[in-house]
Amino acid sequence: YRDIGIFKNVIANDVVIECASATYGNTSVSAFKLIITYDIIVTASNDNYDITKVNGIYTINKAPVTIKAENKTSTYGSKLKSLTYITEGTIYNNDNLNIELNKEAGTNAGTYDIIVNASNNNYDITKVNGTYTINKTKVTITADDKESVYGFSLKELTYTVSGTIYNNDNLNIEFATKEGKLLLVELEDLNPY
Repeated sequence: YRDIGIFKNVIANDVVIECASATYGNTSVSAFKLIITYDIIVTASNDNYDITKVNGIYTINKAPVTIKAENKTSTYGSKLKSLTYITEGTIYNNDNLNIELNKEAGTNAGTYDIIVNASNNNYDITKVNGTYTINKTKVTITADDKESVYGFSLKELTYTVSGTIYNNDNLNIEFATKEGKLLLVELEDLNPY
């Protein structure tokens, strides 16, 4: 196919213009570094000359641009931060590169990919994904001190939490008593007489 003047999403001047369903031979269009070419038409006339006109080709290469997702960090339980990006290279004429950033699903502590999507037929776009890190929330669990008298029932073990537990998360808290040192006191040492 050949479309002079306005190039459509087909094969133009033997160069494949990007199109979702287009193929060149048996190869997908997406395998090519796409360019656009235009014929340079020579017109000339003079009765004194036998003029041979050889047309040229004007090639417009895609402008290189890199889009990098910025890394983000937050803490489990807090609101996720907005995703942002930076660009390297020039975007001309306020062109829309249809940039989208998507974080890999998940809100638990861990690392997640920030995926860059972008497209524009006039740009050779390099997409650099980022990383979203969700750090663990700090919490302190302190066992409350207890005291009882030998022969009496042991008191219930309790604890105090410092920090926030989100989403009614289960911290699987368990207690166990550990035998401590037995303090021996000589009775005669307590007798003042």
